[in-house]
This record gives sequence, C-alpha cells and structure tokens, in this order.
Amino acid sequence: MNASIKGLLNHLEILDSINPIIHNEDEYAIAINSIIDEFLILCDYIKERSDNYILLESKTSELLVSMIELFNRREFEILVHKTQALIGVIQEWTIIVRNLMMISIVVVGVNYFTSRATQFFKSNNYRIIAYLDHTKSFVGKNIEGRPVISEAELQNYEFDFLLIMNNEDLNTSLKREYKSKCVDYYSYAKRYMTKYYELFRTRYLHSMLYAQLEESKSNKELEVIITGLSYAQRGIDESYFSRNAVKLCSSSQDLYFDYQLLKEILRTENNFTHCILGLSYYSFNYDLSLSKSQEALVREVYYPLLLDSHHLEIQNAELIPLGLESIDELIPAPKFFTDKNLLKAFIKHHSEDEISRINDKFWNNPTEDLPLEWLAKTRAESHSKLDYHETRRENVEIFNSILFLLEANNIKPTVVIYPTQKIYSNYFSKKRLTEFYEILDEVKLQKDFQLIDMFSSSYFKENDFSDGDHLNKIGARKMTLYLERNISW
Repeated sequence: MNASIKGLLNHLEILDSINPIIHNEDEYAIAINSIIDEFLILCDYIKERSDNYILLESKTSELLVSMIELFNRREFEILVHKTQALIGVIQEWTIIVRNLMMISIVVVGVNYFTSRATQFFKSNNYRIIAYLDHTKSFVGKNIEGRPVISEAELQNYEFDFLLIMNNEDLNTSLKREYKSKCVDYYSYAKRYMTKYYELFRTRYLHSMLYAQLEESKSNKELEVIITGLSYAQRGIDESYFSRNAVKLCSSSQDLYFDYQLLKEILRTENNFTHCILGLSYYSFNYDLSLSKSQEALVREVYYPLLLDSHHLEIQNAELIPLGLESIDELIPAPKFFTDKNLLKAFIKHHSEDEISRINDKFWNNPTEDLPLEWLAKTRAESHSKLDYHETRRENVEIFNSILFLLEANNIKPTVVIYPTQKIYSNYFSKKRLTEFYEILDEVKLQKDFQLIDMFSSSYFKENDFSDGDHLNKIGARKMTLYLERNISW
C-alpha cells in the first residue's frame, strides 16, 4: 500500500507540472487516470481496514469527478485551479490514509527471530504495541522501546492483531477471547518452509540460482558479483570476503548465461564495484545450449529464470514457478501479512542449518561417483576436445560485451581460472591453453581487466579438492582468502 501512496503523490507532481494543459492533453489524461486508479485502490484498502471509515474520500472523489468533466469540456483555465485544489486535498487525505493503514500488533513470542522481525515491522505498515512472553522470562523488559508483557496484561492494550511468532501455543481461553484477532504466522510460515525445502531439494540448481538472482537484485549492500560455471560455484566461499559478495554461478554455466544474468541484475539499482568472472581454458569453445548432454539445464534452470534458451529450441515448455510465489496457491498467506520479505526473513532464519547441510553435501561430493583418476583424465580429455570456430567467435563477442557492460556500470572485472589437480591438468590440451591466452591478449588490447590464473598452482594440495578439477569447501576457503589478498580492489 505504501507503493500506492507513493504512486499517487508522484502522479500528482506530474499533474502539477503540466502547463499549459491544452498542449499536453494526453499527458494530463494519463496522469489523472493514474491518480484515480491509485486513489480507488487505497479507498478499498481503507474500507477493509477500518469499520469507522466514513466517506474520508468524498471531497477528493467530487474533485476528481469535476476535473474529468472540466477536461472533457476543455475548460482548462478552471481545471488549473481545480488541480491546485486537488493537490491540497490529496496531501491532507494521504496523511489520514497513512494513519489508517497502520496495523497495530502484539507479537507473541520473544526469540532471536522476533527481534530481527522488528526491523521489518518498523519499516512497513505495522505498529508493535507490545511483545507477549509465555515463559515470563522476559516480562517487564523492553525490545526496541516496546514492553514485554504477560498474558494477564494483554487486556490493558488495544491492538488489531495478535501475531503468533513462535511454536508455543496461546492459552486456550485467551485464544477463544481473541479468536478474530489471532494470526498464527508461525504455523503458516513453517508449512510454507516445509514445501520450500521440498522444492529446494528436487530443483537444487534452479532454486539456488533463483535465490542468488533475487539476492543480487534486492540487497543494496552487495559489492561483488561472482559469475562462472561449477569451478566458481565450488571454488569460492563468499562468506570469507571482507566485502559483501553474491555468487551467480551454476554447474556448466557458459559465457552467454553469465552475460544474461549480469544484464538482469544490473538493470536494477545496485552498489556493485567488482565482478569476478570465473573462466576455464575451454570457456570460449563451450556453448551450453548446444551441448546435448546438458539440455536439461537450459530447460530446467535458465529458461524458467530468464525465458531465454540461446540456441536451444524449446517448444511447449512447462515453466517452473519461481521462488516463494510458486507456493502461494497451495498455502495462502494470512490477511494483512502477505509481504514476502517477512516470509523470506523467517525462512532464512529458520533454514540456515538445513540449506547449509544441503550445500555442503553438494560442495564436497565429486561431480560423478567414479574412480577419481579415471574421472579426472576423462574430463580433461573431453574438455580439451572442445574446438568450435563459430562458438569461439560468438563467445569472444559475448566476453567483450560483458566487459563493456561492467565498464558502463563502473564495475572492475577480474578474470579467474580456478585450480585443478595434476591428475586433471596433466591431461589438458596445451593447444586449448595457448588459444585461450591468445584470445585474452587480443581482448586486453581494448579492454582492461585483471587476470588471476591458478590452474596449475602448487598452492593447492590434494585435500583441497573434491575431485580432479573442483575444490571442496576447505579449498574454496583457501581460494577465497587468496583472492581477497590478490584482487586489485
């Protein structure tokens, strides 16, 4: 609803700036219609929120109707005066609206999450009246200036809702007394989270990349973007950077989808200053959408997220619903508590251990359950055989486009080649390596970027790897701290 108020006031400013009206009739008509739309949304919401709502909008409604009539009769001089009157009335009206929209709540349960949720409530349309503590351990204390009370004290407070935020049930008689005001948010969020886990496990790569993409768009404290394929995904533990970083990496991700993901997040307001571009020596010869063995990744990960399949033709695709919104129809949110940011905060708080366990299992296991040396040799030889002139030409263009995009957004690029074991590097083609450096040298004539190549580094030992060419979590920590020291921030 805050967005509707903001939209209403923004359109009001536009309306005020249109002069003379006779030369800007279309623009004026659009602005006045937008004001009416936002006004009606707010009126419906307020009527639902307050039984004491008594024609607060009548004066504004009358003004809007008369302005439409004047506009249609082209009486623009009178309309200018009406516009000024409308501005005054709506500014006064929005103050009343803001107060009516504020929801008064008593938060049931005192724990680490409820203290974190306080920040969410303060920045939205909620006023915390008090916290109710079943255990009485905190009764008499304050949280952010609000008292912690017992069940017996509840009768002394006026509020709209009792918001239950823990797993300890209210006293039965109390629940009966406040039945119409009780909102069991904890039970709702736990049911939601159970479904979320189910989707997360069955669509791991899709869920992870979606979560990373959403984090990239919403978290304004992020400074570093990390892109790349599985080497970057497993090769960095961003928690060890001194700067806030996010990974936009996934298994078998190619340069094309690196570029699409970067474009997606850089369309939004952000504070990114650095980008770590994870490459391999075969990256310029690799196109995910043309790899028969990897079609499922395009269909199940990138196409649902970006509606883009590059060279892979997709017909009759069944789109995977995105993120938390995909569960809404199954588990509807309690009325007046539908904001997804509160739900995301709840899930993040209660699921950190579970998600960490799933991630660690993925991180530390080999890419395939096969004899290590045979797998490393086979993968090195397979990667070395990638030699496609047209793919190489396109990927060089994409790489240049990535660097141009980063430069346009004042983001410093660092190209990183991640470490491998000798059982992999000894079988990798020297021709691919030479070709890779020839491309980088040519690009560097036009574009500036830092290069850190750890492919054959002796800095990493056997126990740093989960297989021949992927670091485990110990190795990722080591690599992250190395990059922390050596990137030209």
